[in-house]
Amino acid sequence: MNIIIELAFGCIGVISLSIIKEAIKVVPRENSSFRNHLFYFWEVVMNEFVLTLIWGGSLFIIIFLVNYFWALKRGYKNISKVKKKKRNKKLEDFIGFSILIPKFKLDVNKMNLNYVFILSSLINAFIISFVFVVIYSIPWDLPFQILLGFVLLFGLIYALYELLGRHLVKKGWKKDE
Repeated sequence: MNIIIELAFGCIGVISLSIIKEAIKVVPRENSSFRNHLFYFWEVVMNEFVLTLIWGGSLFIIIFLVNYFWALKRGYKNISKVKKKKRNKKLEDFIGFSILIPKFKLDVNKMNLNYVFILSSLINAFIISFVFVVIYSIPWDLPFQILLGFVLLFGLIYALYELLGRHLVKKGWKKDE
């Protein structure tokens, strides 16, 4: 479910790019010097960049709230009702954790699940908003933007969940063997 949400919101950033393409076209003004052209270009590009960062920040907050309260918090309530022996199986149903738990041999009973869900929600929100900002800022053709978007999306998912797993192992939540 999380991977579908990440792909859906990541594609939103890939598809809408016409504003930045129009901003790069500098229209010369009458009786103006090179300095005025440069200032006009800088003003238009920086306005679009700041607007893109505002959209990216807003998207980060929205994705975090939706992911945390709708998907993960609802799953946390279901998992907390289950007996300790069955928690591991229930938690593996979440996409991000189905990779983390077996790879890093994490013990679900030792973990503070609320802490892990917050970190996972932050990672998901960062991945989606970062891909959106990068894709929206680069004035390439649409097929190349989609390709770059998917490469960034899967690369960030792998890298950031790897870091999360290592962090959880350092916290001491590894199974005792």
